[in-house]
Amino acid sequence: MKPATTTTSSSSKTIYLVRHAQSEQNVTTHRLQRGDILAVGSLMSLGYDAPVSKEGQEQLGAARERLASLVRDKGIALVAHSPLQRAVATANAIFQGRGPPLVERQEMYERTVSEYFAPSLLDQRIEQLREWIASREETVIALVGHGQFFKRCLGAPRVMENVQVIECSFNSVTGFGPFSSVFDGFEDPNHATTHVLGTSPQLSAERNGKS
Repeated sequence: MKPATTTTSSSSKTIYLVRHAQSEQNVTTHRLQRGDILAVGSLMSLGYDAPVSKEGQEQLGAARERLASLVRDKGIALVAHSPLQRAVATANAIFQGRGPPLVERQEMYERTVSEYFAPSLLDQRIEQLREWIASREETVIALVGHGQFFKRCLGAPRVMENVQVIECSFNSVTGFGPFSSVFDGFEDPNHATTHVLGTSPQLSAERNGKS
């Protein structure tokens, strides 16, 4: 992925990545993984823009309470979210009425089937997002979106949990940097293990005095 080319007076920023709450697609995919063939029909009827599930709604209620001081404590000045309804619902639940404006970014939708075969297409969308972040005057921005999209942004080994919040550095030249989890979120039913995406290897090495 090429470096972002747009710069502002402040090239270094702090970014908070927030994955959406559990969606009906998450639940149905888990059914399919367990061998429920009927889940295929459910996935087709849901389409790409699946809503938050009933459990996802409960996650958002709990997260709004537990993240009540996130904006104040972290100094978040702007929130950008995916256009898909599960991300919109998550952004509204956590950030609406708490100060920063909420804006929609069209390029932040989830990874598509074609992008698994042609990752450069996904990288183009991530590059658009990076250029937008670099062009903003705000130095602390929250992004509310999707697991595979953020996984690619970070070069992470696994997808974030539902409503997990990751803090990472951002540089207008190199893009997204080392990351750590500030809220572990709720287990995604699609995950075979309960290991939470935590600290990036780069940041772990820095904290231990390694290059």
